[in-house]
Amino acid sequence: MKTSIITILICVFSYTLLAEEKRAKTAVIKCKNPHAESAYLLGKRHAQQHLKQGLYRIEIYGELTNQPSHYSQILKEDKIELIPTAGCIVDLHIIDHAKGYNEVMETAIKKKLGDDYFTKAESKSRELAKLELRKPSKDN
Repeated sequence: MKTSIITILICVFSYTLLAEEKRAKTAVIKCKNPHAESAYLLGKRHAQQHLKQGLYRIEIYGELTNQPSHYSQILKEDKIELIPTAGCIVDLHIIDHAKGYNEVMETAIKKKLGDDYFTKAESKSRELAKLELRKPSKDN
């Protein structure tokens, strides 16, 4: 809450200065949330620390974070963990941390396993899902 109020005050102050300097009728202010920027950098730093420990991870958030999938199994086979950081409700801190973290991790994973690693993993995941749909259910 304090961060939001401070951000609003900074934006209002910036708008006032800009309007006075430019004598413009309207001004467009792009307020940069310093909290979100630090979350991005923090995510990058956390990823670098984990890489030094030999850990390969991808941060995820959203509706299906706690459900196993073929994709997560494929990554797990290659010693890559999907780390759920939040469910459906996220804030800028979670999003920006994951963005910074995953940028570093994805670059390292592609360097280790190939630039097309994620594309191949997604394709294999879709193939496994199709095969699973073709299997007769145990209920029949």
